[in-house]
Amino acid sequence: MRTYSPSTIHAAKVTADYLAEYGVHTGPNFADPHTGALDPCAAAYRAITGRTPGWFTANDGAASIAVLTLNEDAMDVIRLISDHLDTEPPVDPETQTVPDYIEHLAYWVDNTPPSEVIGRILRAAHAAEHHATAPTSLAA
Repeated sequence: MRTYSPSTIHAAKVTADYLAEYGVHTGPNFADPHTGALDPCAAAYRAITGRTPGWFTANDGAASIAVLTLNEDAMDVIRLISDHLDTEPPVDPETQTVPDYIEHLAYWVDNTPPSEVIGRILRAAHAAEHHATAPTSLAA
């Protein structure tokens, strides 16, 4: 299991808090401009930056994905969540080797009740926190 920084773990918890307060978006785009609901990837970006770019409500998925992938801290939160799902992320069709964590979360959220999305993100953050603070075995 990958080890995540305390700031990434905290941002995952903030992601879940935001989704609990404003709702989990499961429609086209990454956000609902009327309700403030975000999908988990956009919520992770907001947890890191404190803002929601207009690209997330536009019909330009490529621009939204570019905004997400260019922010390494947001991608760390997205990877943390993806690592704790029951399925493996699909492979990016362009590279044929790089896992597509954004698509992984998009498919998952479309097929999961909002309460489970929020709960799973919180459990992922707690599992990552436990992994990061677990004592390592001592060599004899």
